[in-house]
Amino acid sequence: MNHSSATLESALVAFKARNARCYRDEANLSLQATRLANAEVVREVRTRSKKSARLLPVAGVFGANASGKSALLKAMGDMRAVVVGSLRKGRSGGHSDDEGRRIFRRPFLLDPKLSGQPSSFKIELILDGVRWQYGFEISDTQVLREFAYYYPRGRQSLIFDRDAEQTSFGAAFRPLRASLQPWIRKDALLLSICGVLREPRIGGLLDWIDLNFQVADFTNRGARSSFTANWAKIQPARIRNLLQAADLGLTGIEVVKPDAEAVQMMEKLHEALRNLEPEGSGEQDHQIVVENIIRLTHSGSGVDVSFDPMDESVGTQVWLALIGPVIEALDRGSLLLVDELDASLHPLLAAQILKLFQIPEINQRCAQLIFNTHDTALLDGQAPYGLGRDQIWLTEKGRDGAAELYSLADFRGRSNEAVARRYLHGRYGAIPELDPADFKQAALSGAEA
Repeated sequence: MNHSSATLESALVAFKARNARCYRDEANLSLQATRLANAEVVREVRTRSKKSARLLPVAGVFGANASGKSALLKAMGDMRAVVVGSLRKGRSGGHSDDEGRRIFRRPFLLDPKLSGQPSSFKIELILDGVRWQYGFEISDTQVLREFAYYYPRGRQSLIFDRDAEQTSFGAAFRPLRASLQPWIRKDALLLSICGVLREPRIGGLLDWIDLNFQVADFTNRGARSSFTANWAKIQPARIRNLLQAADLGLTGIEVVKPDAEAVQMMEKLHEALRNLEPEGSGEQDHQIVVENIIRLTHSGSGVDVSFDPMDESVGTQVWLALIGPVIEALDRGSLLLVDELDASLHPLLAAQILKLFQIPEINQRCAQLIFNTHDTALLDGQAPYGLGRDQIWLTEKGRDGAAELYSLADFRGRSNEAVARRYLHGRYGAIPELDPADFKQAALSGAEA
């Protein structure tokens, strides 16, 4: 498919969060292409109203340590956790004695004035060719506001708008009132309740959040490796070729099933952790899985040798854990969130992952990648599929501990300027303020003469 071809796919347009993690004020990440975008990577996503949206397949977040890079992705995961967690609590229905349990959230903690203030989340996306807006505002115990709009004919139409006192439905959704009323509770999202009731007109939105707002980080690397192993059964040549293309000396993958005793032990551990889970917990699902034993084969002197997992380099493990999620995102046209893309990967290898999403011939369904990194080499990616200025986002934390997210597109500059060099020189902010004298004094303080 040519990159200019219009499709009726699903894609994220924008994400916003306020009073979430280290973002005291609103963080606004947009994947809408600007006039500064690299034309070769822009996706013209057509909606059912025949209008198109110019969207970007990749966004990279750069900044100093503890500046809010990971927190942005975790905030997306928090939104998913509230939706999925609310769905679980809502299964009992009605106004049970459990109503009023704590709602999962991670507000900004460095300002006592905000301790009781609500957190808010909002997304805009195109879902099967229809533009949607959905968001909510929550306290520790209550849904204060929740709304959903869509644009079936290019104009905004109300699905529902809810506050702490009442819920309004758009004309096409008013018949839902009677069926939803017994389920409405102050600590559960209406979207989640629609999922319980399998409401087809809204359930797709919940499914999108559940499937696309999961963060790939070091905590779920093992589960993602098993996911890649499952793909190796379905598309063995594709997985083998991606392993070999990384120039890690790999020739293949072998999957060994765990024995029955190990399976039983893991299932008991999973059940024990679920029972110990505190009320109101909404962290992402436990990544307790009965993992296959994965052995990679390496080329030796005329023979291939299988290594035990513990003998693999960290970089090899990271690459293995990324292949499956990358393939799934490209095939489904979904969103992949990767925390610390550069962790243990060579810059050239990380750049190849970006290209898989940037090149239209490979990414034919408008799959999207949002990642954070310290790898400044990615800032000066080679045209035509390097990162454009509106694909580069920066995070900076003020002296009050509040993080700010902003786009490189906000800065004037030449299209051919050395972005990485200017970034490291502090022209865009978002770098640590380091004084060698402070390190010297700290290293010498308390040392014996």
